[in-house]
Amino acid sequence: MARDDPVARALKDGLEGGARRVLQLWAPLLTWSLLACGLIDGFVGYRAEEIDLPAGSLLATEAGLVVRALDGSGFDARIGQPDTARSYVAGRAEIVPHLLDLVARAARPAGPGGAAARP
Repeated sequence: MARDDPVARALKDGLEGGARRVLQLWAPLLTWSLLACGLIDGFVGYRAEEIDLPAGSLLATEAGLVVRALDGSGFDARIGQPDTARSYVAGRAEIVPHLLDLVARAARPAGPGGAAARP
């Protein structure tokens, strides 16, 4: 993913503005493990690499956590999906609505003349 991706930037800014703490870990399976163990409350993946996605999603589901697409619909973690279908919110059931709200707010226009970012 390009560093100048406007959607990634909008998501990062929106999450930093609305979450207590934002960790940026570059080890997806570690993040899924931290979530499954209860050491973090939730996280957002944007155009995630597919290599860790099925295992991570399984860890979360088996731990009783929720994984949703950025629009709140069900998330399909199977391999072979295009990168545009590999964006998600994962976490405890009571946290996911808040994360989805942060994602939705990040996708809204910044103001007059602002372009809407589309996660």
